[in-house]
Amino acid sequence: MCDTCCICLDLINGSSIVQKLSCNHKMHHKCFFQLVINKSTKFIDCPLCRKINYNVNWPTVSLNKILHMCCMSSNRCIHENKEGVRCTNKPHFFNYGYCHNHSKNILKKKHYKIFLTYLNYIFTNNIKHRWYTKVYFIDMAKKLIIKYDIKRFDKLLYYFFKYFKENENNEVTNPLAFYKQYNIEPPDKKWVTLCKNKKIIF
Repeated sequence: MCDTCCICLDLINGSSIVQKLSCNHKMHHKCFFQLVINKSTKFIDCPLCRKINYNVNWPTVSLNKILHMCCMSSNRCIHENKEGVRCTNKPHFFNYGYCHNHSKNILKKKHYKIFLTYLNYIFTNNIKHRWYTKVYFIDMAKKLIIKYDIKRFDKLLYYFFKYFKENENNEVTNPLAFYKQYNIEPPDKKWVTLCKNKKIIF
């Protein structure tokens, strides 16, 4: 007998990637992660029994699959050539909707684990940030990991703590100042606005 996802109400079958809550209710992981984004935390209330979820572990599938599931991009790269023909490649996760050919600043396999560790940190810490802020933090972490070839979580956090300590007396905090300090390219404003308004990340 198949279970039913308590979010989308579709069946959960043998090929589904499932998130089991600490109350033992199940849902598709993609549905779970969208709920996580909407609530800005993995400690969500179960939609069925309203108990708080404390299971923050990723599903036991490949890291590549998890990262793709966390992205709400389409199945095709958004790049169009001069004739308006759209690229047929699949977009790379957390790459603004582009494939690896049209935006080459992508995470390597050796960085998948630390990036997922950071995503878990963003959605489980007690610091309350708006989704808009989390979008920037996720992008900053990706860019830092790539630039400095970071493999340890404490090293990644060091760059954030260092920046905020050095700028703790600044009244106005502009995320672009972070990018400037570490000489990394900020994301397109349209991408940030789309992620903010639609509560998605890609």
